Amino acid sequence: MLNHTVANLEDPNMQFMTQPQVSGTRGGHTVTLQQLARQSINLLGGLKGASGDRLLFREGHKDNWDLGDGSSQRIKDMIDGYIAKAEIDAPPAEAGPG
Repeated sequence: MLNHTVANLEDPNMQFMTQPQVSGTRGGHTVTLQQLARQSINLLGGLKGASGDRLLFREGHKDNWDLGDGSSQRIKDMIDGYIAKAEIDAPPAEAGPG
C-alpha cells in the first residue's frame, strides 16, 4: 500500500485529490457529513456568492458526498488488502460514524 506512485493510480488526477479531515470534540472524534445530516443539520453546497442579504450556494453537494464515500471506501479496501496480503493479525474494523 505504501509503495504506490502516481504511475499506479487509476487516474493521474487522483494525485491532486484532497481528503478533507474533520475532527470533532471529545478527543477528536471523527465527524461525517452523514452524521450531521442525521442530526437534522441542513447541509448546503459550497458558498457561491452573496446578493444583498442572501447567500448563494452551489448545487451538487450530494454528488460530493457520494464521491467522498466512494473514496473513503477505496482507501479502507486498500488498507484491508494490505493487511490481508501482509498477513497482519489486526483487530476487525470498527464501524465509523458515517
